[in-house]
Order: sequence, then structure tokens, then C-alpha cells
Amino acid sequence: MIPRIYDMDQLDTIYILSDSESQQEQLFTEYPKVKSKYTEIASICEAIRQAVKRCDQNFIPISFIPAGDETSNANLDQLHSSFMYTQIFKEILLDTEYNQQSIKDLVLYWRSQYVGNSEQLNNIDEFGSSYRSDLSISWYTRHWFTYSMLNRALRTLEADIIIKIGFFICDLHRQLVELHAQQFNSDNTTLFTVYRGQGLSKADFEKLVKTKGGLISFNSFLSTSKNRQEAIHIVKTCLKRDHPDLADLYDNIGVMYHDMKEYKKALRFCKKSLRLRQQTLPETHPTLVNSYNNISQIYLQMEEYSTALSYAKRAFQIVQKSLSSNHPNFQATQDNLIGIIGIIGIIRMITGITFDK
Repeated sequence: MIPRIYDMDQLDTIYILSDSESQQEQLFTEYPKVKSKYTEIASICEAIRQAVKRCDQNFIPISFIPAGDETSNANLDQLHSSFMYTQIFKEILLDTEYNQQSIKDLVLYWRSQYVGNSEQLNNIDEFGSSYRSDLSISWYTRHWFTYSMLNRALRTLEADIIIKIGFFICDLHRQLVELHAQQFNSDNTTLFTVYRGQGLSKADFEKLVKTKGGLISFNSFLSTSKNRQEAIHIVKTCLKRDHPDLADLYDNIGVMYHDMKEYKKALRFCKKSLRLRQQTLPETHPTLVNSYNNISQIYLQMEEYSTALSYAKRAFQIVQKSLSSNHPNFQATQDNLIGIIGIIGIIRMITGITFDK
């Protein structure tokens, strides 16, 4: 069956429910869309639930407005329509008065959506009996049915669902505003960085790069983490095993660790990137050059000069075969090689230490 349906654009991921170990690795190798094999229906359902959650997350419309002189009425006119509609809904919801009946109506609707799902029905009943406005963040992050419905409503702008869940959106908004005010009104205010694994189209990613220092607008609530690795894990699980963007991700992480002077971690991720590119690209492909140059710079900082020189030479050999001499990457790679040779020459002259040719 897999060969017949594999190339369908609508097919993103394949989950296999089987007790057999035969042909498992072969399937993973031949068909990268095959995510994993499961032996229990419960575990495969949980995996699909998490995949749907990631899809919800990645389909949140995003608008980008550059900073400085580039910001204009023309830029504002290009905001995603869903963002503007969401602002209108927000004003209406915040001006609406809600009461206990609003909670009852939402619980009744939720129960109709989860008929036969005893676990979720118990959670919904708990929501109906114990929900308070100051627990909105807890409910949003704690249970799938609250997170799923709220984000689906804001993504699709289904007015009837937004109205049903309106009190919850308002409570969540107000609690976040309150927590933000508490943080920045404190005498001991400290800034902290949060991370989020977010899928973007190439066009949106290019806009994101150009919007540094500008405005990025979302028409939903964003879940984040203080743990960088959690965000990286989300991105990695969204990408296929041999997806070229995964190599870019590893490279970017390696460069980040290099800038933080954590060279061993930087080396580990840059070598992961190189291995993945070597598996999917010809050995003289110019994309490999970035990996070789990055690794050469890491070894240089680690004072492993011979190894740094070998990677820099390999990068230059590739650009000599694949790029013209006036290409920017040709010049940058040549400068990298000359710089490493120069450093080795200075060390040799001062210390008398020689390195492998």
C-alpha cells in the first residue's frame, strides 16, 4: 500500500501498527514519511494527537512588519487578514459580560464533541465544576481539549466557537496581562528568554529574517518553554529524517554554540549537519562548504590546527570545482583557508611547532 500512496501531497506522515520486526528499517530508509512503528493502538493515537497539535501550532497565521523607515501604511496593509479580524473579535469579547451560564454552555458543547471519550469527558466535567478565571493558563497548558479548541477557533475564525469559548479567551488574555504587569513592575525584574519550535514556509522565514527589530504579529496564544532543547525537539520531530532543513537546523545550532564558546557542543551539531548533507548531496555540492568551513573554525578555536586546516582545504577544493572565482562563497572560503594557514604560520614561527601538511 505504501508505494501507492506515498507520493500523495496530502500525505504527511505514516504510522505503522504492527508486532512484526521484519522490514522495519527498510521502510524507514526507503520511505522517510514513515515516522515510527507502534505495537499498541493507544501509543499510536497519542503520537497522532501530538502531530495534530504540532500542525495546529504551525498553521498559526503570522504577519511581519519591518522596523525603522521601512514601516509604512503599505506594510500595515499587508498584515494577514486573520490578524485584523482577530483584533475585532478581541475588542468585542473583552467588552462582553460573561457569567456561570457561559461555562455551562461551553461544557455542554464540549461534551457533544467528545461523546464516548470517557477520559476527556471527565476532564470536561472537572472544568465545569472547578474552573476559575485565575486558572485559565493552567487549563490552557494542562488539557488537550482547551488548547485544541481555542487555537482552532482563532485559526479558522469560526465565530460560533469563538463566542462559546469567549470567556475563556478573555480570562486567558487578562491573566497574561496581569502576570506581565507583575513581572515588569517588580524591583527585581529580570528578562528571560523563551523558546518555541515553529514551522515556517521558506517565504515566511525570509520575511522573519528581514523583520529583525520589527513587529511579528500572531492571532493566537503561543506556547513557549525556557528549555531550548524542547523547542529543538519539536522542530526535529516535524522534519523528516533526511529533510535538508534539518541539516540547516543543526548548522545554526552549531554556530550558536560556537558564538557561546561551547566548542564541543558546536562541533557535535556541525558534524551532524555535515553527515546529513553528505547522505543527501553529491560530494562536491557547494552546500557542503558551509559545514566544512564552520567545522574548520571550531577546530581552530579548539587549537586543533591540523584538523582545522584539513576541513578548510576540503571546503576550498569544493568551491574550486563548483563555483566561479568571483562568487562570494568562493572568496569567503579562500579567505578562511588563508586565515588558518596564516595563524599556523605565526604559531610555527613563534614556537617552532610544526603541523601535518
